Amino acid sequence: MGGVRIFRVGDHVRHKDCVHEEGIVFANSDDPTEKNYYFVAFSQGTTYESKPWVRYLHSNKLSLVESEVHKPKKASRFKK
Repeated sequence: MGGVRIFRVGDHVRHKDCVHEEGIVFANSDDPTEKNYYFVAFSQGTTYESKPWVRYLHSNKLSLVESEVHKPKKASRFKK
């Protein structure tokens, strides 16, 4: 693949050009001419009045924060 990261729906990502923009990948591009493009939902604020927006970005503009955040995490084998 040559260093191109393939993201999955539900991945928590950060926009490389603006580290304050973090969002969730919610769809891959359906256009066969635009490979590795994703729709990412961003939001500013965590209250009821937060401002969401959607961006269409190539994978080289994104970095992974956490993979598939919607899935439950496996329990640790080690006791805390």
